[in-house]
Amino acid sequence: MLATLFRDRLPKGLCFPIGVAVLAERVPALSKSSAAAVFVWQSTWASQLFNASCGAAGKLTIMQVRPDLPRMRINERKVRKLPLESRIVVAEFAVSSNHRSHVLAAFVDHGASVLEREIEGRSQPKFLLHYEIETARLTVTKNRKDIW
Repeated sequence: MLATLFRDRLPKGLCFPIGVAVLAERVPALSKSSAAAVFVWQSTWASQLFNASCGAAGKLTIMQVRPDLPRMRINERKVRKLPLESRIVVAEFAVSSNHRSHVLAAFVDHGASVLEREIEGRSQPKFLLHYEIETARLTVTKNRKDIW
């Protein structure tokens, strides 16, 4: 099982579309890597970049995968310590509840295998997973400037 280090409280109308149970079940590479997860909304500056309702350029940023904790603007005492054996941290971002079922269906259909392939192909994975609203597909961005 993935260790959950932090989970933001969400206002009505927002949700975390995938969740730790589905991630652990559908992406075995996360368990092999002793991955940890954080679920964030306003606790990162990402909330200023990615609109949870309509995204940016027709994309919703669903998660960030990286070897360390993302920068977060919250009290450190609220975040559990990253286990020493963890080499991957998954940050799942909140989206509008209207998109939850579509994002989850895309993840189960093809996104989990995309995530698995990206994690297994790198010693220190660092990328973003996006949901493209128009095509209902999950895609990966590896561009360094997009992955703070």
